[in-house]
Order: sequence, then C-alpha cells, then structure tokens
Amino acid sequence: MALVAGAAIAGTSVAAAYLDAKFHIKKDAKTLWNLYSAERHWKKASRENRESLWYEFENQVYRLPATEQCIWSRDGTYTWLETHAQCCRYAQFFLSHNVQPGELVAFYLQNSAEFMFAMLGSWAIGCAPAMINYNLGGDGLVHCLKLSGSKIILVDEDSECRARIEAVRDRIEGELGMKIVVLDHALKAEINASEPKRPEEKYRQNVTGEFP
Repeated sequence: MALVAGAAIAGTSVAAAYLDAKFHIKKDAKTLWNLYSAERHWKKASRENRESLWYEFENQVYRLPATEQCIWSRDGTYTWLETHAQCCRYAQFFLSHNVQPGELVAFYLQNSAEFMFAMLGSWAIGCAPAMINYNLGGDGLVHCLKLSGSKIILVDEDSECRARIEAVRDRIEGELGMKIVVLDHALKAEINASEPKRPEEKYRQNVTGEFP
C-alpha cells in the first residue's frame, strides 16, 4: 500500500512538474503576485500623497548601505548617498532657473552620470525630463522641443551636440522662448560645489501616476 501511495505521489509530482514546465504556472503565479503587490504599494503611496518616483529612489537610498555603489561611469562612480546629494544639487539648479512643478525639462544629453542626476533631480521638484534624441537637428529638433513646452533645454557639452543646437539657436530662443543651458565642465563644477539641499515636500504634492 505504501508503495502504491509513493508511486502516486511521485507520479503526481512528475505531472505537476511537466504542467508547470509546459504552461509556466509558477512563473505566472509569481507575476500575478508581483502585480498585486505593486498595486497595493502604489495605492498606499497614493493615499499618502507620495506618488512621485523620487520617493521610490529615496527608499532605496535609505535602505541600502551608504557606501554601496549606485552609479558607475567612465568619469567616476557614486554611492547611493553621493547620488542622492548630487540629485538634490541638480534639483536646486532647476529651481534657480524657475522650473516649476508639473513642467518638463528638455534634455539634449548623452548617457552620463549627470543625465541620471538631472533626471532624478527633476523628479525631486515634481517635474520630469523631456528626453530629446541628441542626434536630432534642424526642423525635427525644433519640433520636438516645441512639443515639450519646456522653459529650458539642458545640452550636452559634446561638440556635435552643441553644433546642432547652435544651428537652430535663434529658433529655439526666438520661436520657442526656450533658454539654452550647456552642461559643460564649468557648470558641472558650479553645481557640484552647491549645497545638496533636499527640495521641500511641497514641490511633489500634486504629482500623480499619470504625470508626465
């Protein structure tokens, strides 16, 4: 009898393993659980008026060791704590240019640590980046910038990027009324030397999951 029961259990286990391999039952169940957990987390954030993605970033900053690496780049590495400080500096930089919550900031930037600092910094003040393809030029570039409705465009210091911007500077500043800010070595140094003051909660109060 025990042998029969053992065979039945073994057979059931094999069948279950086969069905799971064929239909990915465990994987689907895990996916559904993750979606359910994420939905609960988001509803809680919504009730607490913390829908800004900035809070998700800060949760990781406070959770992980201060010395753990967050960003690696060819120009340097940054811990989670250092990254948080840099993001606060870029947030204050945007505020100094009169960027308001709910607005988009045009990014004409290549991949870099500063790109991440600027993006997270925009989240910290209830804004978001309008990521413009840095290979665009001429009419296509002007059209995309117009759609963003941004007050400023943050431009990479790369010579080719700057040349494409210079070619339509009059239209960007004249037609669009947009301020061009080149993120060159001097400006990076200026931002890096500023106080890493965390933006007040008021900047993120009206951020919802639909923005931008």
